[in-house]
Amino acid sequence: MPTAIRHATERLRRYHRLRALHGASHARELMVREETANQAATLGPLLGADTLATGFARAVPILASLGLVVDFVDVSTGDEDAALELMITCTCLRAAEELGAAEREPVLCDVELAAACRALPVLSAQVLARQTDGRPCCVFRYARRRDANPGVASDPAVDGTHSDQGRGDHDE
Repeated sequence: MPTAIRHATERLRRYHRLRALHGASHARELMVREETANQAATLGPLLGADTLATGFARAVPILASLGLVVDFVDVSTGDEDAALELMITCTCLRAAEELGAAEREPVLCDVELAAACRALPVLSAQVLARQTDGRPCCVFRYARRRDANPGVASDPAVDGTHSDQGRGDHDE
């Protein structure tokens, strides 16, 4: 099993345990808090590139080595630096399959997107398509204003002041 799928399976198993103990909303929030520092460390350095697409594309070889097929496309406008992430490997579906779960829930990508936006306040993220909804690939749109400073939240592990609304988040 590819490394990324093994990791996603462990995270989905953890979410199911937390959901059984605390309910879906609280379980999701706990996981977002845990993931925020990781997103800051992973994505933060990529934001220094000329464009989001260029920066994120630097991660493609690493993601491929972990077993993920992903690409990034620049969809910037004059006012906004934007990139589409095209995920051919859906970690949510693969993790559910590994666990034998009947549910095909997008909780893992929801957690990652919310954590990324919390860790990197200049970044917005939106779900455009998901394989969990029967689409052929997962498509996420990331954007930032052209005049945005690519800084990371001062304390991403506890910074809960950034709104995650409008970024594909919902209670599972």
